[in-house]
Amino acid sequence: MLIARTYPAVLGVNAPAGNNGKLETRGWEISLNWRDRAGALSYHIGVIFLPTKRCFPILGTENHWFR
Repeated sequence: MLIARTYPAVLGVNAPAGNNGKLETRGWEISLNWRDRAGALSYHIGVIFLPTKRCFPILGTENHWFR
């Protein structure tokens, strides 16, 4: 997440955007997979369920969680 930085005015240049934020992610993951072979044919079937919440505490969002 790119956030504008500030440099002291005495430098006389604008600061580039930088990766200054903080990201917190909470959640869990379930993965179900099946792998098999039928003669010369092999196959793989998979499903992933990943519910997460993300928070940007350094961006002034007052710890609001985003889904």
